Amino acid sequence: MAPLRVLFLPRAEKQGAALDRVTRERVLEAIERFAATGSGDVIPLKGLPGSFRLRAGAYRVIFELRGVDLVVTKIGHRREVYE
Repeated sequence: MAPLRVLFLPRAEKQGAALDRVTRERVLEAIERFAATGSGDVIPLKGLPGSFRLRAGAYRVIFELRGVDLVVTKIGHRREVYE
């Protein structure tokens, strides 16, 4: 698998910036690992066709695959990200 280019929607960028440093690093590391290798705890979302969920501890990254781009649409705690 060729590495994917990671893009953040403005909302996701703001949500990531609001996380504490340790959590933000964990989330970014999970995103980068998946983009580079395709490995990670990822499942397709049933209610949003074309969207996937990446688990990073208690946080979830919602993203879409658009060609060679991994587009992060939302980042949040598991209790709140699906709302």
